[in-house]
Amino acid sequence: MFAVRYAALVALAVWLGGLVVLSFIIAPSATRGSLLAFLKPFEILGIACGAIVLISLFTMKFVGPPPHGFHARVVIALVMLAISAYAAIGAIDDLPSVLTTISIVLGLIMLTWYVRDQG
Repeated sequence: MFAVRYAALVALAVWLGGLVVLSFIIAPSATRGSLLAFLKPFEILGIACGAIVLISLFTMKFVGPPPHGFHARVVIALVMLAISAYAAIGAIDDLPSVLTTISIVLGLIMLTWYVRDQG
C-alpha cells in the first residue's frame, strides 16, 4: 500500500510542479512558438500523471481501506485531468489561464491530503 500511495504522491508532485513551472516561469518569458514546443510533451505527461493518481486512488480503495476523502479526491483528480485534456486539444491559448490556476489550487488541495495521510 505504501508503494501505491508513494506512486500517487510522486505523480501528483510531478504534475503540480510541471503546471507551476510551465505557467509561471516558462510561459511569461517564452514566445508563442517556443511555448508550443514545451506544451505538447507536458500535456502528455500531465495526462499520464493524472491517470496514475486515479489508478492509485482506486487501487488503495479496493486493496485496503479507502483513503480519507476518497470521493472528493477522485472528483478533484478528474477535474484536473479534464483541464489537462482540455489544454491538450489546444483549447487553452494563454498560460497561466484561469483553468490552469484552478488546476494548481486543486493539486495543492490533493497534496495536503497526501501529506496529512503520511503523519
